[in-house]
Amino acid sequence: MEVPLDPEIEEIVRRKVAGGEYPSVSALVEEALMLLVERDWQRSRRELFERLGGGDPFSTHGAEAE
Repeated sequence: MEVPLDPEIEEIVRRKVAGGEYPSVSALVEEALMLLVERDWQRSRRELFERLGGGDPFSTHGAEAE
């Protein structure tokens, strides 16, 4: 699959792979997509809790101090 990228994004990808942060473009894209899935999951969970009247499940407000 080929995906055209804006030059700025392409440069970020090149730097991260060349700098050794990722072994390949595929590895970088895979991690980025996994983070996107995680973010979407958290957003869906937050919306569900809000609809149920539970507020933000990721908030630390009201948590007991350790």
